[in-house]
Amino acid sequence: MTLDAALEQAQNLMRAGQMVDALNLYDQIIAAVPQIADPYGAKSLALWEMERYDEAAATAHTALGINENCATAFCTLGLVEHKRNLPAAAIPHLRRAYEIKPDLVA
Repeated sequence: MTLDAALEQAQNLMRAGQMVDALNLYDQIIAAVPQIADPYGAKSLALWEMERYDEAAATAHTALGINENCATAFCTLGLVEHKRNLPAAAIPHLRRAYEIKPDLVA
């Protein structure tokens, strides 16, 4: 299975509400390609969906440590700050996610 196919499968699991299965698949993808930021970014969104905000932020920071232009990671950080009722902190992250990948935030 290609990386794109595995990521799509994990996203489909998320959409179906199978968050634990999605996280497990993201972990398998990360184990196979730890040098790629996208799986970390996607996993951070799954963690956010599960209201595991500290883990989501940490995973997003890991993604940004690999690729400073990981839009999904910036999106997650913005969503985490929003949930923490810190809109002034959320806006720059969401803005950066939009600059990198407008269709992610729109």
